[in-house]
Amino acid sequence: IQVDGDPTPDPVNFDNSHGTHVAGIAAATRNNGRGVAGVAGARVMGVRCGVGSSIAYGYEGVYYACRAGARIINCSWGGGTESAYEREIVRYVTEQGCVVVAAAGNQGQRLEHYPSAIEGTLSVAATRSDDGAAQFTNYGPWVKISAPGVFIVSTIIDQNGNASYSGWQGTSMAAPVVAGVCALVLSRNPTLSSYELISHICATSDNIEDVNIGRRGELGLGRVNAYRAVHETRSGLEFVNASYSEAEFSDGDGRIESGELGSLTISARSFDDNAGAIVYVRSRSDSVMLSDSVLMFGAMSQGGIHETLPSSLRFTLVEGARRGAVLPLALDMFSLEGRLLGRATTTLLLDSSFAVIENATMKLGIGDQGALGYFDYARNIPQGPGLALTDVANNALYHGSFFVAHDGKVIDNFFGDSSESRFDWTALDGVYAEEVETQRASHEIRTRFDDRMLPESERLGVEVELRALSWNEPGAERVLVLEARIFNRSETNWPNELNFAGFMCDWDVGASSSNLGSYVGGFDWVNGMLTVHSTESRLPWIGMVPLMGELYTAYEIANREEFGSAGPFTDARKWQIFHYGIGGFSETPRDLSHVAAQWIDSLPAGDSLLTAWAVVSGADLTELRSAANSARELYLTGSLDREPRREEVGQLRDVTIGPNPLHSGSTLKLQTTYAGLFKIKIYNILGQVVRDFQIFPERPGGHVLGTLPPTSTGILLYSIQGPGGTTSGKLLHIK
Repeated sequence: IQVDGDPTPDPVNFDNSHGTHVAGIAAATRNNGRGVAGVAGARVMGVRCGVGSSIAYGYEGVYYACRAGARIINCSWGGGTESAYEREIVRYVTEQGCVVVAAAGNQGQRLEHYPSAIEGTLSVAATRSDDGAAQFTNYGPWVKISAPGVFIVSTIIDQNGNASYSGWQGTSMAAPVVAGVCALVLSRNPTLSSYELISHICATSDNIEDVNIGRRGELGLGRVNAYRAVHETRSGLEFVNASYSEAEFSDGDGRIESGELGSLTISARSFDDNAGAIVYVRSRSDSVMLSDSVLMFGAMSQGGIHETLPSSLRFTLVEGARRGAVLPLALDMFSLEGRLLGRATTTLLLDSSFAVIENATMKLGIGDQGALGYFDYARNIPQGPGLALTDVANNALYHGSFFVAHDGKVIDNFFGDSSESRFDWTALDGVYAEEVETQRASHEIRTRFDDRMLPESERLGVEVELRALSWNEPGAERVLVLEARIFNRSETNWPNELNFAGFMCDWDVGASSSNLGSYVGGFDWVNGMLTVHSTESRLPWIGMVPLMGELYTAYEIANREEFGSAGPFTDARKWQIFHYGIGGFSETPRDLSHVAAQWIDSLPAGDSLLTAWAVVSGADLTELRSAANSARELYLTGSLDREPRREEVGQLRDVTIGPNPLHSGSTLKLQTTYAGLFKIKIYNILGQVVRDFQIFPERPGGHVLGTLPPTSTGILLYSIQGPGGTTSGKLLHIK
């Protein structure tokens, strides 16, 4: 993408006329005797969001348009998935007074399409000239309104690069009709909020359900009517929220579990004074049964947010329903006189299957079953916050998983059994990812899972207790720690040459709406850390580093090749990657995943071992290294060293020794940006010199020092005297 402020298509030709055609429908100049007339005489802000034929930065474009002053944002694009980040963008711009008008998609199915299916958008289906649904249009209870979308003549650039006109069809053409009507209404009523405008546009539409018997309730409130929208004052109800509480005979834990009863409450904003309203509720889940279908609002005042009255409507999660149940709802809101006031869809999470660990800059979802992020691809439900970077309003992780591998078998949740139909890990009965009391951190999340739900031939008999830690103190803002204790519950001893454990992460640092590949990964030899960053300099770097031992595998996967043309991501392929060691990196930005594996010690039957990792963020590699060092100190001691550090003129910078942590028998290296004589001393915690080194590198870089004599494990101290100054630090010495 060209970050040059120029929205002109490149190249300028017929194939790139989609945006030009859409803009002409909404706002082509009228009454000039040329070509076509747009719905509204509005100004158009062109925002380039595409890369080639894909919309790579759609949601970033929505955010930019809002901040740049747009009131109506037309999105004649979309896809089949959503995320918490994308919902947050829609929520934010709507609260700022913008209306997001979005095409419903052209698959011709009862199929959610995003961003149009995100509640809060003004989603638009397409109709023919007789008001019947266009054959290609998507439909469903999430659609808010319809508009003509068949053979709509508008502006294009022809094959010779000249301005011309052509008739196209699609929900892409229907959306700007509605966007133009929004602009007409706003020009007369500029103080309308986004909520009032959406409600008014829908309430003044023409009912077309008699023409679409098979699509009742699935084409919005009607077909948009520009004349009525401009001249009438009619408004409706705007859905605000749905919530639930446990009903009688439930256990009071705040979850609706298999066999339990829940009570439903709907809240909505009224734009008129009225005597009340009726809400007809439909469940879109086979796992949830409603005892009734009607909720009632009492008297409602203009501008107020009101909740439905207590009622006998109850819902039950059927016996045997799986963990993490969700309740997708479709709502039709009517006046007491029978006028349709609004439609909405929403999804309630009845039985939370994840918890969130966070610090001042990061927020990470931890699934009950060891997924990170996390996206429930097995049911195509976007759960969890991903790895939210709260200081830049972005997300960095699509999906991740802890894994354990032994003798060719891999237990993980990283696209499961390759057909993406299951998670290998399953939470233990009665165990949830939840915050627990802790003395060693500010916050601690804990969950426990195993592989017992797999076919017996595919199991390892392994159980994992996963803990996530965060700290509130200054200096810990960019550190999250993940600790995993692995239990061998089988009757087989695991020899040390066949065992791996670690994480697989599908990163999305940047334009999550497209995931076309603007990410660069790498390996930091100083800290033994996997890194990933976006080509967008405003976004932080992310690092993953083990806190105990070193990485045996730090391998980068090119997602497009690995998960596309290469076929299924099988356990055999994963086992192969574990043996690749450090590699796979490319300087070319791409869509990527990382495999971070440690070669773990032998694990006898009935025994356990502990691994610990840090997820860190920073503005650049230097900050990542600092955060990684803080993570080690926090994990080992529970706090950062608060002793004041003197910033002396003669203090060395960018000089370290490693690896850190240091395995017994491993070779120490000096990493420096200086050339010249260095004197290095290693001390134990009693202050005794373990070994001293002297080296004279002729150029900056990494330089071998040597090994330590037999030394107790634990914290070691070092001092470095070099050209122009000194520095000191700590080493973690482990077996």
